Amino acid sequence: MKNTLFLLSFLCLVNFSVAQEKQEDFDIIRASLYYPYAPKLRKIKVAIIVQTYKFPEPWLEGAYSVPFINLQGRIPLKKNFTAQFNLGTIIASNQLSVGFRWNKQFDSKFAFNIGYDFAVVFGGLTIADFDTRVAASIHYPNFAFSYRYKDVAFTIKSELNIVGDVKIWTGENVTTGENNFYNGFTVGLYMEQRLWKNHVIILGLKNHYTKFSYIAWPAFSTFNRFYNIPEISIGLVL
Repeated sequence: MKNTLFLLSFLCLVNFSVAQEKQEDFDIIRASLYYPYAPKLRKIKVAIIVQTYKFPEPWLEGAYSVPFINLQGRIPLKKNFTAQFNLGTIIASNQLSVGFRWNKQFDSKFAFNIGYDFAVVFGGLTIADFDTRVAASIHYPNFAFSYRYKDVAFTIKSELNIVGDVKIWTGENVTTGENNFYNGFTVGLYMEQRLWKNHVIILGLKNHYTKFSYIAWPAFSTFNRFYNIPEISIGLVL
């Protein structure tokens, strides 16, 4: 976590110095990944994001920070709709999600959207005598509100987490978990600003209030309570 905070500080300093160079045709709204905007041009917006989670000590018998590589994209559609896709992985845990947003911009500064994502989770872990696989589906109804200040965009995003079903294979045995249960919610704050040319840096702080985390799925089955899981993210819009 200390290394992540150091990297955040370093990127902020680099970002501040580079951002002093003005680019006349740059618009943070068009360049942003999170700002609720549905451009008429059919151009895919893609970002690579590295997320770091700090999981509760009872899960992993110690406080560990886990990095997660995430590829996110946005495709503009008609009538203020956009399609979203997301692929995240740490090899042992993977999530692929697709969804839609309806975007509304009030003026040149404020905007919001509402959306829904459907995710498929899959993973496996084989260490010594531990041979386990997981498959699950998760529903993410979500809402975001954004504010633009000059060439910086701030977005608050919240989503519900509803697990459709969970199956865990331990060797030849299959365990089926509870279906369609409320798994908590998340609240995140994201800042986006030009790093160079039309490339945008993303800095995010997010908190998960949840009891099942697909990233730490090998540890979840014996716990049935909600935990706060902080997340720090650093990304680049390509």
